[in-house]
Amino acid sequence: MRIIHILTVLLFSITASAQEFGQNIGSVSLAFDGKAPKEFTHTDEELSIFIQDVGMGYVYFNVRNNLDKAISFQWPSSYYVISEETIPVKDASGATAQMLGIEVKEANSVSPPTIIAPESKVVLKCAINSAVLFDYRKANKYFQENGKLPIDRAVLQFEINGAKVDKVIPIQVYTSKIKKALKK
Repeated sequence: MRIIHILTVLLFSITASAQEFGQNIGSVSLAFDGKAPKEFTHTDEELSIFIQDVGMGYVYFNVRNNLDKAISFQWPSSYYVISEETIPVKDASGATAQMLGIEVKEANSVSPPTIIAPESKVVLKCAINSAVLFDYRKANKYFQENGKLPIDRAVLQFEINGAKVDKVIPIQVYTSKIKKALKK
């Protein structure tokens, strides 16, 4: 019985530590507004945003339109800010088809707005032009120079009732060096 108790305490402390720094995705761990990706939720009267999937070069946002009118996601004016660098969002929906040569689309073309019907949802596959969005070297450098995490974020712009509305999703990027320094 004592062994079970010790294992339970040990497992709880490991789990709490892992949640403290989000989800490990290779050389970094990511948190969204201080929560693991699957635990993050942004909800207001207009829309709800959840993280469906995350990788080194993308975040898939599951967005639900809570209104009784259609809204649109604005690809050209949405972006990430990571380690003080502004990085345009790219629609990764057709990336696999494009790699296989099924879809022909100019590399630098801008995706049209994505319409989200009333009381429905869509997955916005927000990637970037390069393979790595969450660069551990840039994160370490910023933390070393400033002694704190940068104000990383995804800025998702929607057109709602004729107005451009930004929804800001805070992102924290942790490396093993940053975790070690923060635990001290």
